[in-house]
Amino acid sequence: MTQIRRSKTWRRLAWLLTLAVAATLMPVWAVPPAAAEIYPEDVRHFLVMPAVDQTGSGLDYLSKMLTGELVLAIASVKGLAALEFEPNNPSIRRAVSEGRVLPVQVEAGVTTPSAAIQLAQALGLEAVVLTTIENAAWSEHPRQVKLIVSGAVYPVEGNYDAQAREVTATPQTERTFKVVGASPSLAGYTGPDRPLYRDALRDAARQIAGVFVGLTPVSTGDARPTRRSDYSWLAYVVGVGLLALLISNTKSSSKAPGGVLAPVPVRLQVESNGIRLVWQPPPPSDLTVFGYQIQRSFNGGPWQYIDQGQVTASMTQFFDQNLVSGEYRYRIAAVYTNQAVSPFINFVGVSF
Repeated sequence: MTQIRRSKTWRRLAWLLTLAVAATLMPVWAVPPAAAEIYPEDVRHFLVMPAVDQTGSGLDYLSKMLTGELVLAIASVKGLAALEFEPNNPSIRRAVSEGRVLPVQVEAGVTTPSAAIQLAQALGLEAVVLTTIENAAWSEHPRQVKLIVSGAVYPVEGNYDAQAREVTATPQTERTFKVVGASPSLAGYTGPDRPLYRDALRDAARQIAGVFVGLTPVSTGDARPTRRSDYSWLAYVVGVGLLALLISNTKSSSKAPGGVLAPVPVRLQVESNGIRLVWQPPPPSDLTVFGYQIQRSFNGGPWQYIDQGQVTASMTQFFDQNLVSGEYRYRIAAVYTNQAVSPFINFVGVSF
């Protein structure tokens, strides 16, 4: 062995092996930082903007908590990636240093879809996610937190004019969403609320990420989204069973077995400064109404949520104000305390 180590042939072979290993590693070392951040073409990248908290709870951590959970939830889905808008994010700081993003865009904060789309385009991302925490509620026995989270996805392509280098006047959404996130139901829990809020926001974030790839939001808590196509046969069997149960119970009782019934639109009342929606609560059922969701369509455009999570179960009217002239359509759905949501029911359209 000593003779082998001392031989010139062995030393040359050792040097060749060392150079070969170094050569295989050289491309990795040689990649400049900017090139290392080129996004794969087979992955869709979202810019996640800071969530807006409209709950009035006074909990200053909800917005940051939801934003972070949504970034993680999107990144956990195959084919998706996410970047959080945060001034100290290395990718955003680099974009500023390279002149792709103006410092004022970061310092002033991004509060509109147009500004967010402009920023996403500069960062080379495909879409923007805007979210709002509309409402928060909790129960004492058992201890549980529930939150309503709504939002929209705005694609960069189609909303950005490359020749004019500006966002279109009225950005169009790719999809809107509204989910109810819930923490696990804990009997006898006496600890702080913060972990429960995190669990509820994590649940909502998972549902939102699932919506991006065609997953159906399911009952919240510890449940995960289920892909429609994987369980379509099960949905059919369950649907047939529920239909049979509905027919059977309708003959013997005035209550609907599932209780997921829609409210009853009464009228749209055009007033001098807006349109008033009037409806009746859903028929009596085994479930309890948590609140209502209201969507509006202007001049045949896409449906947009306008209730802001403020339409409670006791309300039977909603006033939509600050409108411009045009054709308006509205629809309403009931949200129940078990996170079930009824079908949307349309009002008769009106002109304002």
